[in-house]
Amino acid sequence: KAVSGGQKSFKEIYIATRDGGSPCGACRQVLAEFCDDDLKIFLIKTVDKSIVETTLGKLLPKAFRVF
Repeated sequence: KAVSGGQKSFKEIYIATRDGGSPCGACRQVLAEFCDDDLKIFLIKTVDKSIVETTLGKLLPKAFRVF
């Protein structure tokens, strides 16, 4: 939704789900098209408010890039 709204530069992404799940493969690939491997991604588990910090590069190693 952010990209379709004109936002194409990201410093961090926060994803909040009940179980702290991470983005699916398709979502990871879309992120890779707009962001570098060092993009910080915070996975928030809403049940207990725990947070896991990772990077796009860790979630999607060797991403396909069209630059």
